[in-house]
Amino acid sequence: MAGRWKAAEEYLKEFIFTFPNSDYYSSAAWMYAYSLYRSGQFPESKSVIDSVLANGTGGSYTTDFILLSARVFIKLGDNSSALAMFKEYLPFDNSNTEIWFEIIKLQFNLRDYTAVSGTYQKLINRSLTDNKNQFVLLIEYIAGLADIAESRYREGLDKLSYISKDITGKAGLDSISPYIAYYRGWAFYKLSDYEESSRWFKLVADEYSDSRVFKDALYFAGWSCYLMGDYSMASKYFADFSSVASTRDKVKGLFFYGKSVYAAGNVNEAELIFRNIYTEYPYDLYADDAVFEHGQIMEELGEYKLAVSVYEKLYNRYRTSSLAEESLFKVGELYLLLGMYGEARNAFYFHRLKFPKGVLGDVSLYWGAEASEKMGEMYGEILLLEKLLDGYPDSSFRPNAIQKIALTYAGEGEYRKALTFYSDLLTNYSESDYAADARSQIKKLNLLLSGVDESEAELRVLIEEKGTGTEESREAYIELARIYLYKLNSREDKAFELLSTVASLRDKYPASASKAVYYLGDYYFLKKDYANAAKSFIDAATIYPENRDLMAVSMLRAAEMAIAAGDRQTAVKMVNLLEINFPSSEWLKEGQMILERAK
Repeated sequence: MAGRWKAAEEYLKEFIFTFPNSDYYSSAAWMYAYSLYRSGQFPESKSVIDSVLANGTGGSYTTDFILLSARVFIKLGDNSSALAMFKEYLPFDNSNTEIWFEIIKLQFNLRDYTAVSGTYQKLINRSLTDNKNQFVLLIEYIAGLADIAESRYREGLDKLSYISKDITGKAGLDSISPYIAYYRGWAFYKLSDYEESSRWFKLVADEYSDSRVFKDALYFAGWSCYLMGDYSMASKYFADFSSVASTRDKVKGLFFYGKSVYAAGNVNEAELIFRNIYTEYPYDLYADDAVFEHGQIMEELGEYKLAVSVYEKLYNRYRTSSLAEESLFKVGELYLLLGMYGEARNAFYFHRLKFPKGVLGDVSLYWGAEASEKMGEMYGEILLLEKLLDGYPDSSFRPNAIQKIALTYAGEGEYRKALTFYSDLLTNYSESDYAADARSQIKKLNLLLSGVDESEAELRVLIEEKGTGTEESREAYIELARIYLYKLNSREDKAFELLSTVASLRDKYPASASKAVYYLGDYYFLKKDYANAAKSFIDAATIYPENRDLMAVSMLRAAEMAIAAGDRQTAVKMVNLLEINFPSSEWLKEGQMILERAK
């Protein structure tokens, strides 16, 4: 056949050069251009076509020359020019669905998906899509792919859904069936409808093993199952993918096979898979990921020391890996969990040394400081936390770091330094959960700086902030009064005021009030006002009888104070009440001894 085309070329070439004015010139020129096209001489064919069209000598064959020019441009790889020629030809044959198909196919190949949609809409407007011939089906197919490429997944699915397997079979288009199924799966996958995407990918995987999209279908069937939580099926498809994939993709399949097995709860099997990957394929792109997964499994199994060795292996083997920094950080983190604080501090330092601009620098400093604190290295802790503040102005650990520095300084009695950091915390994080504590600490520190004892300062701040509204704050009133009564004798009147405040709440908070009244008894005792002391102890015994311990001691102290006040009758009454309420007790025995000594 090639010989015949060659012979035809010679005759036709001789004719058109010999008889340029012949009535048969245009048909001969066209046949000559076509014979060059058929024999693969595309530049030569283009030269003839360009000459004829430029000189206007195409005659009745002009449209044929335009159409042939479009096909020559395709062969030459110039899709833009081919598209222009098909568009130039279209007005002469605008009902020809094959030409429309060529146009829409070229637009798709040029990735002009907007143009594809526009051309498709023109076809609908002309009702040219009503006749479902081969080219119309191909147009539907390409338009659907264009929608999917432009993330118009629902529209793409609508178009592809028209092209069933039966229709493609009748139209002689069986070759596109696997692609239709695959891209329907892809559209559902992008819509996060993993149940539907898995159905279509599985269809391709089960029925079209000789298709070019078979391997990809296996891979995304695995992902669809994984994302819908069917890890058993996911592991099957990833394993199948790995078994048929190219050398480049084989380990990728094995890796996600391991991830699926792990997600299914088969931890020991997953460990073997990941270990096998980096042992058998140490230079693969997924080898470092496999080491990291192995380390995480060791963590989950509580094998922290083994996990440390795995993470160190990752860093030592794959220092340029995106996981190298995190692996070194995890070494420090695991040592911290193991209580090996010196090793943790050193590991975090090594992490920062190797990754001075790493994304975990602030976290490393913070937990390095934590390790130093556990070792009792106060100034080492502060040094690391201050480095965090200086080097990471946007770190989420800043407020924690400021608070820890302030707390450490306060604990060491360096109140002014602590006050500076608490003030910074309050200024920069006034709306955070740290603000309330910072305000309390600032009040306490100011009191400490004025010479107030630390215990007193804490209680005064609590009373100021909470009043008598909480059990804790009411206890603070009583505890501060005790300090004033027993430690700071010059402030007895302030103790009386505090105790009276709580005692007045006997109807609302009888438990707290009974304690306050009891210590009012002590106040009167210290003042040597034994009669009022006895009355207060008697009152304390009756306010909250549920507190049996306080009731007993109040009765005993009342008897003691009554004797001191010369009121033996009241003392006897208290001892009788002890006998009724606490028979055969040490309280009763002690009360009887008080009466015996007072005879």
